[in-house]
Amino acid sequence: DPIGLAGNNPTLYGYVQDVNTWLDIWGFNVFWSGRSPALEAARVFTSNNPGRVVLEDTSKGIELTNITKEMDWIDAKPLWNNASAEFAENAVADFNAGKISHVDVFINDAHYSGSISVWESVEKPILVKNNIPIVEHHINVKCT
Repeated sequence: DPIGLAGNNPTLYGYVQDVNTWLDIWGFNVFWSGRSPALEAARVFTSNNPGRVVLEDTSKGIELTNITKEMDWIDAKPLWNNASAEFAENAVADFNAGKISHVDVFINDAHYSGSISVWESVEKPILVKNNIPIVEHHINVKCT
């Protein structure tokens, strides 16, 4: 956490002191869908593209992962839906501010759940509604 957020912020996000010298806690958002191979492909992409980040690697995502790791998905999904909506809205703000020209999404076709996925049901509609260009990267990796 380059900002060094401290305290118990109930919204799990914070504001920087100086926007000219501090980093945006969200970075430039990269999305994924289709189980861990898609997440890993997105992480490889972010490691090769400084400033890009997946939700799970933000301070909010790390905390949410810890909170939900023992939960059933049916209970955890609403929490991830809320965080994902905020993550997508931040991408809209970055686009409108001229910081990005598009967003990237990594989709693992072998395990893609389509309309019930967080990507299709939450994130993508926000981006499409706001005319954000989306670049899809497809992989096909079966999980055991």
